[in-house]
Amino acid sequence: MLRTKESTSISRRVTGYIATGAAALAITLSGAASQAELVLYSPLDNDTIDSLTVQDLAGNPENGTLRDDGTVTTGVTGQIGEAINCQVTGGAASVDYGDVHRVGSGVQTIMLWFNATSVPSKDQTLARKGNNSSGDEGWSIWLDDIYNITGQDQYRVTFRVNAIGEGTNEAKATSLFVLDAEESIGTWHHVAMVLDTVNGTVTGYLNGSNEGEATNPWGLTFTPGNMDVGAALLLGKGITSGTSSMIDDFAIFDEALTAQQIQDIYNDGLNGIGLDAYLPNVLEGDLNDDGFVGLDDLDIVLGAWNQNVPPADPAADPSGDGFVGLDDLDIVLNNWNAGTPPVAAVPEPMTGGMLLVGLALLHRRRS
Repeated sequence: MLRTKESTSISRRVTGYIATGAAALAITLSGAASQAELVLYSPLDNDTIDSLTVQDLAGNPENGTLRDDGTVTTGVTGQIGEAINCQVTGGAASVDYGDVHRVGSGVQTIMLWFNATSVPSKDQTLARKGNNSSGDEGWSIWLDDIYNITGQDQYRVTFRVNAIGEGTNEAKATSLFVLDAEESIGTWHHVAMVLDTVNGTVTGYLNGSNEGEATNPWGLTFTPGNMDVGAALLLGKGITSGTSSMIDDFAIFDEALTAQQIQDIYNDGLNGIGLDAYLPNVLEGDLNDDGFVGLDDLDIVLGAWNQNVPPADPAADPSGDGFVGLDDLDIVLNNWNAGTPPVAAVPEPMTGGMLLVGLALLHRRRS
């Protein structure tokens, strides 16, 4: 099993989890033979939200912006740590990430936990990129009350895709699950959508399982094509009536996760273990990832001193400001000797001492 949150020493910074500039963070999921490409991950815990900035802890950070009108509450009890409570009205969005992570001619897996605080009215969006209506290109995950359809106190979770050719049914697909309102309102549920524009398929998962998946006349397949949607990635956005749900642990992978991987993520979530348990432990100042902050890390900074990133090595810029300078030196010096040194990395006392004196003098020249 994965590490629990309490047993990890994950460093969270508003400037980004890992300032490598990589498009994706390769993580090894439990039971998986290969690494999965995590391109966005927002735990939505309080320590990953700074004022209105919602952190993305994966790859090249694409942080979101929290709505600032009192309709979104942070720090509520989530399925995993803390969550956000979205009580927005009309067409407002709770978190706006901007135009990022277009699926294009590729594959994505989108997932999150939600807790509907009341029976959803029409079109309560949990997450979407475009697809504000059935005729708009993009994808969406949303809730709506279906009492007028079934005559029962039920609502459904819908995964909708409109890939190409706005308004054409050949380009649409819908996966949906029906929930009993009395039993499920106030309960956390996990949803995941595997969107494959190469093969033209959408596959939905509710609480780790694909069982019970249904569809409307559009079906589960669509005409394959490039879904290069130039729209903002949004959480908690209503079309007409707003959204009344709590949302936790939002993530996007740049590949199709297997049914077993999705089941494992759901099972871990039931035990309060989020995707951050899959992330590598980050030791501040350990620029070469050897588990120790020492001379090798200083060498990385000094070797790229006064250079812009890029073209300089991104590892030399732990502050993530795009320039190798005193801020990066501070991070190394403030964490000096942290971690466990590899035997070969332990410097001779005189050599290390002389280098530290030189760095201290350099540091004192701060303007």
